[in-house]
Amino acid sequence: MTLPGPVAAFTALLGGTAGPCAMFGLGAVLAGRPIGRDLGMVATMSIGKLVVHPVVIAGSMAAFGVVAPWSTAAVLAAGMPIAAVLFVIGQQYNVCPERASTAVLASTALSVVTLTLLLLLHGQGGGQV
Repeated sequence: MTLPGPVAAFTALLGGTAGPCAMFGLGAVLAGRPIGRDLGMVATMSIGKLVVHPVVIAGSMAAFGVVAPWSTAAVLAAGMPIAAVLFVIGQQYNVCPERASTAVLASTALSVVTLTLLLLLHGQGGGQV
């Protein structure tokens, strides 16, 4: 069963606004508070996502014998910053939305360095990360 044309167009338009609305909400939460609050928790979340996660995935890929380019793609995907959906879920369930928004910001800023290092390791390792 397919949706009528106007309904399908409206839902497609509405669905396209989810990401920008999440970013707007994240920015609104960050605007009124100092970034330095809860720095220990934010650092732990960011380091876990940007460093520990790619290392665990690289070890798993090696243990299971997955070869490049699949292992490289998996490690690079694991090294991406914390997704804004963490903020959306935190806001929805009222569980630390401020920490989540700060963690998204911090991991995005730090991922410039960590992703560059992962890409450099990929180039130096002959296709293996």
